[in-house]
Amino acid sequence: MDKGLDPFSSKALATLAGAVTVQGLLQRTRELLRTTCPVSLTALYCVDPDSAVVRLGGLADQDGGRRDERELGDTPDIIRAVQTIGAPIQLARRASLSAAAKPLVQHGLIAGDASLIIIRLIIDESLFSLLFVSAEPGKEFTAEHGRVCKSLRLPLAISLGHCLKHDRLRDRCRCFEADIDYLGRSRFEGEGVEVIGADLGLRTVMNEIRRVAGSDCPLLIRGEPGVGKGLLAKTSHFLSARQRRPYLECQLRLVPEGQRGGTLFGGPEPAGSGGPDRRAGLFPRATGGTVALRGVESLAAPLRQRLRGIIEGGADLQVRTGVRCMLLDDRCGERSEGLPVLSGTSSIVTIDVPPLRERREDIPRLLHYFLERVCLGSNRQLPVIDQASLQRCLDYHWPGNVGELRAVVERALLLTTEEVLRLPIGVEQEARQGGSAKLVHLDRLVADHIRRALQATGGKIAGPDGAAALLGVNPSTLRKRMRKLQIPFGRGVTY
Repeated sequence: MDKGLDPFSSKALATLAGAVTVQGLLQRTRELLRTTCPVSLTALYCVDPDSAVVRLGGLADQDGGRRDERELGDTPDIIRAVQTIGAPIQLARRASLSAAAKPLVQHGLIAGDASLIIIRLIIDESLFSLLFVSAEPGKEFTAEHGRVCKSLRLPLAISLGHCLKHDRLRDRCRCFEADIDYLGRSRFEGEGVEVIGADLGLRTVMNEIRRVAGSDCPLLIRGEPGVGKGLLAKTSHFLSARQRRPYLECQLRLVPEGQRGGTLFGGPEPAGSGGPDRRAGLFPRATGGTVALRGVESLAAPLRQRLRGIIEGGADLQVRTGVRCMLLDDRCGERSEGLPVLSGTSSIVTIDVPPLRERREDIPRLLHYFLERVCLGSNRQLPVIDQASLQRCLDYHWPGNVGELRAVVERALLLTTEEVLRLPIGVEQEARQGGSAKLVHLDRLVADHIRRALQATGGKIAGPDGAAALLGVNPSTLRKRMRKLQIPFGRGVTY
């Protein structure tokens, strides 16, 4: 053991050196300190001077250690307080009185009246971290507690550096594995991709796609959920000179708000892993290719401004990566004009995709296409579609568009092995025919309608592309109605 360390520091180094993750290190630190100090919680955040962003690294309490990478803020007063912090060890009687602890108090991670010990850890020239040790409620840290924490400063800095490097390598491996898997599938799916209706109901749309495929102008594709916006974006990519470069697609609403900036643009590795890693963001990973984004209206104002800079072609990141940006918007017509990221942008080309009910001539070909795909995948003989079912398909209004049609075909093939296929969409049509049609209970109509919506959304209830949004009701209302009608939902349930 290093002769420059006292016995307690040597023991601490041996204990902390076994940690390979930040959350594991914080948990071991908490357990070690609790032998002499009334510690309730340990939390770490890192500051990258280049980006001037305070980012949480993780925390540990009685429930164990956990990784948390949310951004805590970038206001000048917080950055100034952190960068000008004086002594390596600071004691604060109340967390609310410490400017450095302000982000943690604001996010409810540390109580404002908690006693604190703040340990400054220098990782390298481009990054430093602050470790916050919070006392148990009603107890205060003393100068002796501060001396104990001071003896841990060197072992903590050494172990934290190792943990951050480990996290960085692990995240890079995951990123590369995801890229290899996604790009391999994307290349396979993109070669010979077929747009059903390209010469019929989507003829005008495909003419516009071909016209702009050779340019680098950004593209806005609008249409109702399920019309095939993602397929058209991918088609535009594979018709362009970028076809051998990456095509990456992302639904931003599914990304936690604090991680959207890193997901899009990359930047410093979460929890400050020792330097910037631009490979983490979609735009750097898609260098020379295309990025298609859904849910851009959910971005915060600073991210919208940065993305608008890329769309306009003036941002440094866009110049370095040469990425073409496409926006996929579920809002149609005038409702999409207020898309925040497009405010003041005139270079973008807009393509509106008509819903399936406005291009019914595509329905027979879509039916046969989905039948062939499903039968080929399940190694079964191709059935013949019942003519009455085909007519009902032509008459149906398809609120879920192509996605709902695909779900109906897949469900019908699962429910029957007959040579003549009857599609399960007739209950609503029977009820609307009147006259000699058999009347059914209202609950049955409602249940069947809910099931069709769940089929169209793949069983998803909440969110902008969920069944609740499709039906125009609150997700909690829909779940309550499903319980009443005894419609199962949750993981593993298929419709």
